[in-house]
Amino acid sequence: MKKDISAIELHYLVKEFSILEDCRLNSIYQNEDEAIFLVFHKPNTGKVILKINRNFIYLAKAKESTEQPKGFCMLLRKYLENSRLRALNQVGSERILEFEFETKEGQKKVYVELFGQGNIVLCDAGKIVGCFRDLEDKERILKRNEIYKLPTQRPDIFELNLSSFKEAMRKAKQETLVKKLASDLGFGGMYAEELCLIANVDKKAHVLEEETLEKLFSCFGRILSRNVEATIILDNEDIQDITPFKLSSHQNKATKQFPTFSEALDFALSRPVKKESKYEKEIKKYQAIVAAQDATMKKIAVDVEENMKIGNKIYESFTTIDAVLQQAREAKKKIGLKAMKEKAKDSKIIKDVKEDGKLIICLE
Repeated sequence: MKKDISAIELHYLVKEFSILEDCRLNSIYQNEDEAIFLVFHKPNTGKVILKINRNFIYLAKAKESTEQPKGFCMLLRKYLENSRLRALNQVGSERILEFEFETKEGQKKVYVELFGQGNIVLCDAGKIVGCFRDLEDKERILKRNEIYKLPTQRPDIFELNLSSFKEAMRKAKQETLVKKLASDLGFGGMYAEELCLIANVDKKAHVLEEETLEKLFSCFGRILSRNVEATIILDNEDIQDITPFKLSSHQNKATKQFPTFSEALDFALSRPVKKESKYEKEIKKYQAIVAAQDATMKKIAVDVEENMKIGNKIYESFTTIDAVLQQAREAKKKIGLKAMKEKAKDSKIIKDVKEDGKLIICLE
């Protein structure tokens, strides 16, 4: 199942979100899974819902049942309810959206970060008013009263020309062609694979030939100009992936089409998931304990059987063992331990004589 949205997919979603510009933000909700719902009013259309859930964002058909709003949801209500969304843009080709709201107190900005654990940051004049998740690492600090700082940005793949594309690829640190596209340029693995496939180039190539780069750049333009043909890829009834258009790798796979990428995401990600009750969790816990005990008992049974075989063999060979031990004690007295060790090399029963005089005997 899909775990996040790529930069290219976000590029297509932003086009769908354009219907929200100049709409009034009527209300803000939060559900038990911590998803945030921004409910806009659009003239002549009515209610339009934008759902933000960790690494996903899309237009949803309905607002799910909500719980008592938590601190950040209340903060968004305080600053943004009844404001108007004046602009919505993807930051370069990053998985970050910038929302610009016009409120009675002036302009407010919201940054939605769709990577890592996901985050939503409310800003006023560049300063952070609040975050869905506070963050502090080597690169930046996302906390109240800090200046909002974007993470280190990669080249904007939507603004590249042939020359800058070649330069970016040559500066890429990954070894293979497909990894350079996926990680260093931010295409994402699936679309890097698709680009190599339709350009008919070796995705594992280490050397960047001029012809190869030119083919890739030409085909990338074709990917960005594709019409939306949102597709869910199925394996029986299980959803394997969701894309804004069909990929070459989708051939011979079961698919389901949707008019918009948001509708495909909403269908896939809003399907009810049965949650385990506390009783079911307890049952699973004790089932695991019983299974572990059963495995232990089976191992003990095997060990007992093996030890029984060894015991029976010793009992059957008692006379032989006793005679060997008697001979070894007499030999040690007569010829000494060192000579006895040499003599034991010719024995079919005594395999070794230890320094302390103990014998290792083989019973066949």
